Amino acid sequence: MKPLLQLFAVLLIAAPTILHAADHATFFNEDAWHYFTATPDVKRGKGDEPVEVMRPEFTLTRKGLENYIDEIARGHVTHFLMNLNTQRANFPSKTFEPLWKSLDEPERDHLDYIRAMKALYETGVDPYEVWINRCRMKGMHPWISVRMNDLHRTDDPKSPNISTFWHEHPEFRLKPKGFDSGLNYMFEPVRKRMLDFVTEVLERYDPDGLELDLIRFPFYLPKGREKECAPVFTAYMREIREVVNAAAAKRGHAITFSVRLLPKPAESLNLGMEADVWAKEGIVDMIVPCNHWVTIDFDIPLAEWRSWTGDRVPIVPGADSGITEGGKRRLATFDEYRRWARNMHERGARGLYLFNLFMHPQDGPVWNGILSGGLDPIASASTGEPVATKNYVYKHSAGQPRDMEIYLPPGHDPATARVPGLVLFHGGGWTGGNLSQFRAACQYFASRGLVAATVNYRMLTKAEAAGLPAGETKKRVCISDAKSAIRWFKQNAGELGIDPARIVTGGGSAGGHISALATLNIGLDDPADPKDIDTTVVAYLWFNPAFETGDSKDPEVDVLRHLKKSVAPAIVFFGANDGWKNGWDAVHERLKDLGNNTVDLWLAEGQGHGFFNKEPWQTLTLIAADRFLAAQGLLQGVPTLKVPATGEKLVVSNAANQKEKSPR
Repeated sequence: MKPLLQLFAVLLIAAPTILHAADHATFFNEDAWHYFTATPDVKRGKGDEPVEVMRPEFTLTRKGLENYIDEIARGHVTHFLMNLNTQRANFPSKTFEPLWKSLDEPERDHLDYIRAMKALYETGVDPYEVWINRCRMKGMHPWISVRMNDLHRTDDPKSPNISTFWHEHPEFRLKPKGFDSGLNYMFEPVRKRMLDFVTEVLERYDPDGLELDLIRFPFYLPKGREKECAPVFTAYMREIREVVNAAAAKRGHAITFSVRLLPKPAESLNLGMEADVWAKEGIVDMIVPCNHWVTIDFDIPLAEWRSWTGDRVPIVPGADSGITEGGKRRLATFDEYRRWARNMHERGARGLYLFNLFMHPQDGPVWNGILSGGLDPIASASTGEPVATKNYVYKHSAGQPRDMEIYLPPGHDPATARVPGLVLFHGGGWTGGNLSQFRAACQYFASRGLVAATVNYRMLTKAEAAGLPAGETKKRVCISDAKSAIRWFKQNAGELGIDPARIVTGGGSAGGHISALATLNIGLDDPADPKDIDTTVVAYLWFNPAFETGDSKDPEVDVLRHLKKSVAPAIVFFGANDGWKNGWDAVHERLKDLGNNTVDLWLAEGQGHGFFNKEPWQTLTLIAADRFLAAQGLLQGVPTLKVPATGEKLVVSNAANQKEKSPR
């Protein structure tokens, strides 16, 4: 393919992802050391990083690595960044020395975690490949972060992180030693070495995004000549962009290109980082202004960043883990993180970036508060008042907590209120997905007066499902968890301020399937569930439910085996081109044969599976669902969402209420 055509192809691939990359996103940066030094598998000694030891399930094995992604993927983190280098590589690189070269150097510290890392690769397990695959399974975007000038422990001759290149070429350093003794990017060998490394990384791994971490460390050009030398670094950034474009074309999907910089535009410009040029030329797709280390910056000037860059790319503010007071650094509290997030959102942040969050204890309020509850402030669509969110663990299964995120209406007083409740289950093929799919729906319906919950449940890979005890399958365990969630919701009606006799459920794709079986199949109960609480509901919201004809082989998961005339009213959404609609058609025909005519079916012409996850269809389906719930007496008034002006519409098909007009 000719270069111009290749670039055009990449732009076509990348544009939709880039525009959406940072909206309401939370980025979690996992550095080059943390997991490997904090796993309980390794012995800790002199020279190790001072981090909290992780929980027992986070071992240096494939399963342990997957467990860690499952921990991060509770629903609020949307992008997981894995940093795979210091001055050396955390994989068997051909362009950088691997970290375990230090084991052959008598003058270096020989650390147990490095031996364990090398042994892991020798068993055929690449931790970054495992993380990338698990992220996609769990609905998170896997990104790679490359440190462009890491200077950790350069003053320690025993440090295993420092490269032979740095030791043997003092002439390429900005200074002989010290905090600002980074490699000088005015030298072509320095630039080529890192360009070759970035190229190798993108050939070896398949990320959704690439970050250049330019504040580990922030010194690249000769002191006093930064602005003079800046065009050289900008030309270098263009070269890296070409590498990213080529990788995206080869992979067939977008690779968002981001940079992490110091908090203020002037700081970056003074160091020779022409981020305004990078943004305006389309060299980078996103910018993360973030404090370097000392203290979280509560005053990142996002408006100044947007003005400087021409508002061409998303500006996603970042926060390191600490606060410095009286010359002493401590970890930030959850309230301080929330205050920082509120400041950033008030300034128009399109996402939040968390650096070194893993420094907080895994049983502490910051780690669990952010992973389970998030930091996004949520506003009511009808009143502008905040919609409160809470996170609860409704059960433990397979030794893991299963949680639900609950949204309460503005001014909701559980002591006196008894409002209808809504429980939604995300999709993901019974093996993946997370809470984020129905977060917007829950926020909206809470603003309209419901207590709304989005629920996690057990999701198993094919290999994990193969190891289940007799009588269990990947679909059966999902349904069992869904039944537990609905029972927990009803059992805690008093605390939540809901009417247990007016519960609505539903979900998307696999989530639609398990919501149906959880309420229609009298079996598959968890023995630990209260037997006196049923799972019946008064209505369903089904977003292209995945009812599969192949389920006939297992009566416990086959919806057709459990239908009856009394099935509660349902509103169902499908893309007209969705191959899963055939399964729904069989269910719909069976319901009509039974004399049940309470289904509203809406179609989106020209759309496929999962269409409701994107605009304008998300808004259109929520408006239609709002009207449906109002017709059931579960909501008051009219939808508060505005109909998109783009002209798309849902088409009613065999609706129970043929007079209902399409939301347009």
